[in-house]
Amino acid sequence: MNETGNKIIAFIEKNTSINGFKPCINRFEEDLAIIEKEAMPFHILRHSLCVSLIGIYLGVNFNRKKKRNVDLQLIFSGGLLHDIAKSASINGSIKERSHADYGREILEKYDRFREAEIASMHLIQHFVNFKLSNESCIVNVADKTVIHDRILSIEERFEDLKKRYPDFLPLFNFEIMKRYKEFFTKYSDENWEEYRMLLNNEIKSL
Repeated sequence: MNETGNKIIAFIEKNTSINGFKPCINRFEEDLAIIEKEAMPFHILRHSLCVSLIGIYLGVNFNRKKKRNVDLQLIFSGGLLHDIAKSASINGSIKERSHADYGREILEKYDRFREAEIASMHLIQHFVNFKLSNESCIVNVADKTVIHDRILSIEERFEDLKKRYPDFLPLFNFEIMKRYKEFFTKYSDENWEEYRMLLNNEIKSL
C-alpha cells in the first residue's frame, strides 16, 4: 500500500467510525486495486469516497429505522466503485452506452457481481424506472448529494445535473427530485448538517 492508499485508509477509518461501521480493510484494499488497475482519476475517487461515506450514513439509519440489515460493506464498496467507468465516458472511449452499463461489465470481470449491480443502477432513470435493491437505492441517493467532491443538497445536485446533462432534462424535474428528498429525509437524522460539514472539511486532506 503506497502513501496515498494509507492516507485514504486513515480517512475512511476516521469517518466511518462516527457511524459505528468498521469496513473490511482487506476488501477495501481489493477495491483500491481495482480502482488503480482501471485508472480511475483521483478526482473521481474523491467523489466516490464521499458517496461511499454518505451511503454508510444512510445505511446505518436505514437499519436503525427499518430494523433491517442492509449490507453496509456492500454499500461501502458499491459507493467506491459505482463510477469505475466514468473516465471512459468522459474521454469518449465508450459510445452509445452509459458509464453505468460499462461499469457493470468492468466489475463483473473481477467477479464483483453485487457491486456491478450497484454501478449499473446508480443513475436517476434507474431510481425512477426500476425496483432497486436497498443497497443500490442507497448508493443511488447518496450519489445525488455529491457534486464532484463537495457534499451539498439534493436541490443543488439537480441544478448541477441540469447544466451538465441538458439532453436528460426531463429526468431532473421537481417530482423526481422530491422522491429523492423524501428518501434522504426519511433515512437521515438531526446530525446530517454537522456530518456533511465534517466530511467536506476532511476530504480536503486527501
